[in-house]
Amino acid sequence: MIAIQLGVSFPRLTEVIRGKRAVTPDTALLLAQVLGTTLEQQVLERLTQEGVPERRLGSQP
Repeated sequence: MIAIQLGVSFPRLTEVIRGKRAVTPDTALLLAQVLGTTLEQQVLERLTQEGVPERRLGSQP
């Protein structure tokens, strides 16, 4: 279970997944390790989900 690997409670992880709780920097690092991603990938994914245009992310037109 991811919550156990992260060392967080199930309710806390559920709130993060549902967008009801912010991800702390520590939790973000743990998520990156457990999911095999990087913090940069997580940030870009989050910004994409929130509808931030690519131009604002520094992409070339």
